[in-house]
Amino acid sequence: MKIVSWNVNGVRACLEKEFLDIVAKMDADIYCIQETKATQSQVGLVTPSYAQFWNSARRQGYSGVLVLTKTEPLSIREGFGIEEFDIEGRLLTLEYPDFILLCVYMPMSKGRIQRSSYRSDWDDALLKYIQTFSKPIIICGDFNVAHKHIDIYPENLRNDPNPPGFQEGERTNLERLLNTGLADVFRQRNPKAQVYSWWSNRLNKRAENRGWRLDYFLVSNALVGSVTDAQIHGDIYGSDHCPISLDIDLSLQSVQSEQNRRFTQQWENTDWSSHEEYLRQKQSKIAKATYNQNDAMIHKLQMELVNAFSARMLAVRHVSNSNSETGMDGVKWATSAQKMRAVYALNFANYRCSPLRSVVIHDGNKERRINIPTYYDRAMQTLVRYALEPVAESRADRKSFGFRKGRSTYDANAYILSTMGKTKEPLWVFRGDIKSYYDTISHRWILENIPMKNLIRKFLKSGMLVNGELFETVEGISQGSGLSPIIGNMVLDGLQFHIFKELYPDGKIQNYAHGDLIRFADDFIIFAKSEEQAIEIKSIVAGFLAERGLRLSAEKSSIHYTPNGFQFLGRQYIYQHNMAYVYPSEKSVSKFEAKLEKKIKGHTGSVESLIKSVNRSIQGYASYHRIADTSDTFRHLDVVVQSLLAQKIRAMHPKRAWVQLQGIYWYENELGENIFTAPDKRHLQILRFKDIPLTQHFAVKTNYNSFLDEEYYLQIEKRREIDKHRGKYKKIWNSQAGRCYFCGRPMLSDQYIELAETFTSDGMAYIHSKCAENTIEVDDSYQQTKGIDIIHLLDAVVVPMDVHSDPLVSLKEYFRTEKRQKFTLTFQQFEGFMGETLGAVTSEEAFWYDSHPTALAHSWLENGFVIQKLDIENERVIFRKENHTLTPFEVPKAFYKKKIPKNAQDEIEAFLGYIQKKYKL
Repeated sequence: MKIVSWNVNGVRACLEKEFLDIVAKMDADIYCIQETKATQSQVGLVTPSYAQFWNSARRQGYSGVLVLTKTEPLSIREGFGIEEFDIEGRLLTLEYPDFILLCVYMPMSKGRIQRSSYRSDWDDALLKYIQTFSKPIIICGDFNVAHKHIDIYPENLRNDPNPPGFQEGERTNLERLLNTGLADVFRQRNPKAQVYSWWSNRLNKRAENRGWRLDYFLVSNALVGSVTDAQIHGDIYGSDHCPISLDIDLSLQSVQSEQNRRFTQQWENTDWSSHEEYLRQKQSKIAKATYNQNDAMIHKLQMELVNAFSARMLAVRHVSNSNSETGMDGVKWATSAQKMRAVYALNFANYRCSPLRSVVIHDGNKERRINIPTYYDRAMQTLVRYALEPVAESRADRKSFGFRKGRSTYDANAYILSTMGKTKEPLWVFRGDIKSYYDTISHRWILENIPMKNLIRKFLKSGMLVNGELFETVEGISQGSGLSPIIGNMVLDGLQFHIFKELYPDGKIQNYAHGDLIRFADDFIIFAKSEEQAIEIKSIVAGFLAERGLRLSAEKSSIHYTPNGFQFLGRQYIYQHNMAYVYPSEKSVSKFEAKLEKKIKGHTGSVESLIKSVNRSIQGYASYHRIADTSDTFRHLDVVVQSLLAQKIRAMHPKRAWVQLQGIYWYENELGENIFTAPDKRHLQILRFKDIPLTQHFAVKTNYNSFLDEEYYLQIEKRREIDKHRGKYKKIWNSQAGRCYFCGRPMLSDQYIELAETFTSDGMAYIHSKCAENTIEVDDSYQQTKGIDIIHLLDAVVVPMDVHSDPLVSLKEYFRTEKRQKFTLTFQQFEGFMGETLGAVTSEEAFWYDSHPTALAHSWLENGFVIQKLDIENERVIFRKENHTLTPFEVPKAFYKKKIPKNAQDEIEAFLGYIQKKYKL
């Protein structure tokens, strides 16, 4: 079967450009046509071989979709069944025996707030709509958004890196759509092709192929194996878009359907609790063998675990739930059948690890290289992690808090304060930072000292692909590996014992605070009784690290006196008046301010998406720091957020009166506080730090073992339910499409995740465990970050402005005093009233019919007039009086030129209240 999708930019115009000849030549089974700009009766299209199904917009000459099909569908549906979306005629759904076909013409935001919000809501409706189908689906049409940078000719982003059609919110929504189990089949088959489907009519762009890929076929993963071809036909003219096509052999689908059915049934009927109980019991036995130092038993149990069916099931579930980036093979496990097939494929016999796919990502102002394993290798690493983690937990330093179940930076904070407070005397602190830790760990040390060396060696020596070239890996461990946190901890475990051994060779430790180590992953502090002892500790640590191929960073490692304070994990600690105190560090605050400034000023999507994005940042920062003394910091950050938002709104509307902008974007609550909200969605508000409750954290016992302590096991049962993503948790997981609520990035299989309290409707959201500490700035102690100058920000916003500078005032006054029942205004007259040139927007119908409270149309609508005819070609608008009950009212000058008696004021207010209530004004 061949399916063609084409935005014809007006079917009547395309008919004059050999549309029917093109249809005959391509000889497709189904044609999905977008932007017909006409009704069936207006066109009189004759297609003897094809049945026609139309969905036209109510507005003439606008939008509309059409499907021509040789095979009669089982059912046809127009739109979603949602009035505000269906009036624009943008969706047709046809059901066939093996699949559901959706012909879509997605709205274009054009960078305007009203249409951006409409587009966002339309995307949400589509996402919910496709989840109602039980059959595989094919979605095709003009999506009015380019997915990635490769889908746009680079020069088109020269003047604006986030233009309409490439805005963050729209691209994110397309990603959400793909994450439901759909594949962009053209890009999947042509990963590096710079091919486009739309070109601007200006500047000879089509002839020079400087275009955009806005047209897509998205196909359910269950059908991807049946796709035999996907093309973009740039050589076919007739519109500013070109046709795209999909060839699919449904007979291939039926060959695999029975096996897929059995695999699907097995996966979806799995009793996960029994597999989890097996894993728990086996890991508990490994932990006990570790305590007993029975190496033979440890090895035996580990081999049983990594080959067990239950462990393989859990490993595949863990990897596929992450919905993360693919490795070098491009394979992702999305369907139940694919997951079950992967379970049977996992096998360590003759196993060879594929090279890592190395990519560079931009993280703020930095570039980081991430090495991504394939899904298969990730599952194999997860199996090894299951077997290795009980050993690591049983041998770990007591006050190591990174990447261990039930431990966090909150615990590290609690023990830092405890050590500082218990001594009743100032201490010295050595803050250690290891240079390029994960990249430089000695492979020799790992293989000589960590169990399961034969399997671990396969991962360490896999090599990596950089721009298609294979490089050998001779040291370090990949941060994209599921084993990285475990191995990273095991390399440093024993450091506490080593410090005490060197400081107190006779074994007599007089004060455990002197040499006390507190570590989170590869960042640590060690307390000392004096500066001399701190220097000695630094030398001891350097020797310990050297055996592992590691060395301290000269720039970031430092020695501090606690009365002067020190920074660790984004917090400032200080000892004063025999008390230990903790605050958010100045550098942490400055970094967060800079992040907010970049996020708010650089945002190009809708105000709604801006609020959601900023709220995630606020939630993350506040959640991390609310165990400290944050009152002053939080009040300051609330002012920073409001100031940045004020500057952003001023930049969005440079000519509009500030008083009017306040009315649109801020509202006063019952306490008299001004709250920033989305227009027309008062429930969607910017979070305020002042409303986030502070809390006390009760530190975990340092001697518990998560694989042996039964009491602790009962406490984490709830966590196990959360990890299942079932019931209410499944709803939360699905709503986030596998992405962290705080940072928005995918939650990968090699990352710890947790459920955090939020101000969402569910009250909870999934986050990376690391993002619970996403303000940690442990690697920039030598860098200075400039904070936000609030006064400078507000100088650009709160300037003296006259409310009458509103460009609509003159136009509103004209319509208010107009007595004619019908009259004409030219575009030039409108520009005279507005005092500015309106430009190209006058050629768009939506500009004249936009009913937003700040839009041009309110000048006549609120005075009882409507557009009778919009004549764009001749640049004029004909108005007629529709509401004859409205009349202008002139207030006598005596009432506003000078003060009036108090009794007169009372009578006037009472009378006006009566009039307002009577006429429902």
